[in-house]
Amino acid sequence: MKRWIGKSAALSAFVALALGTNLGAARAVEGGGENEPIVATNRWVVVFDASRPAESVEAQARIDAAREKFRADLEASGILPDRIFFFTSTAEDESRRPTREAILSALETLRDVDGVCELYPERPDEDKPFWRGDENDDGNAPCEAQIYLTAPAVAANDGGSDWFAPCDAPLENVDETVLAERWLRVAEIEDALTRPEDERKTPIQRTFLAINFLTLKAATRDGASDNPASEVDLERSVARNVDDGNAESTERYRHARASTKNERWDARTVDSFYSTMSEGMSGCADLTGDRNGWVEVGELLEYVRANGREGEVAIALNGNAVYTLCPSRRESSVPAELYRKIEQTFTRPEYKKLRDSAKTRYTQMKTKNGGATR
Repeated sequence: MKRWIGKSAALSAFVALALGTNLGAARAVEGGGENEPIVATNRWVVVFDASRPAESVEAQARIDAAREKFRADLEASGILPDRIFFFTSTAEDESRRPTREAILSALETLRDVDGVCELYPERPDEDKPFWRGDENDDGNAPCEAQIYLTAPAVAANDGGSDWFAPCDAPLENVDETVLAERWLRVAEIEDALTRPEDERKTPIQRTFLAINFLTLKAATRDGASDNPASEVDLERSVARNVDDGNAESTERYRHARASTKNERWDARTVDSFYSTMSEGMSGCADLTGDRNGWVEVGELLEYVRANGREGEVAIALNGNAVYTLCPSRRESSVPAELYRKIEQTFTRPEYKKLRDSAKTRYTQMKTKNGGATR
């Protein structure tokens, strides 16, 4: 995923930063503060990085550094270190590699939303935490699960969900049998996030799925090298709805999804995926959003899309619940004259809303500072 490619992308991002465009993220009130958004107290993150090792030491070091920075930003967002799990293809501990078995085991744990977290294989049963209801909780606090997936992927010819390759799945001579037996469908992750094993249980209320699809260089079907597997079509990458038909239920849940297409997976641009997520979560997403001091999931989705290649990022939101990820750790001061410049530059009729917004911001800032607006 390349960032700020082309004049139009840079300009649109520049304008968004200046105007603080409201991206439609929801708000809610929680106990103490009248304007304080809800941040889930039971928060979990699982990262599956099934990208193959880089061809050079330098490239792998860059990826590792970006991934560790991302881990640090997850912790800074308020998620406890022992609730963040990384499964990487280069992990020395085999139990921490994103094999097909390890991924399925993690997803099975997710489905048991009220059960024990089984992502601690080295811990005795009595020390494994429950997904919900710690001793400081009444058991009714929002629960949040974030999953980040980076993996080679291909489109599904049967009209179903796209396929992705765990780190132990073959990437060459891939036929339908290999897909079914060695690869996994993206829908299996979304099912784990939005459909609990026991249908009577309350699903995880806030779920975020970020997928970085890596285009295959040499995957083939039926061993035919001139018939490559189809690239993932992001137009079909739509987040599943968690609505069960009950009007009240749609107010309790929020499912967000960002799907990106990297360059050919051998280009080794995996680090940009982590860097973009880190930047957005640390506060850049809020700066290009409504700048209210909180990073909301809608803002992060839009930030990821603005930083990807045109047409290479798809985002989706389902449900009505508030989903605030974390406080912003960045501040920005925008000069009033920048709004005037935007108002004077975007003169075409289709930019009227943008001009009006810039004019309003300019007037507000000059009035606040006690200066004349004209």
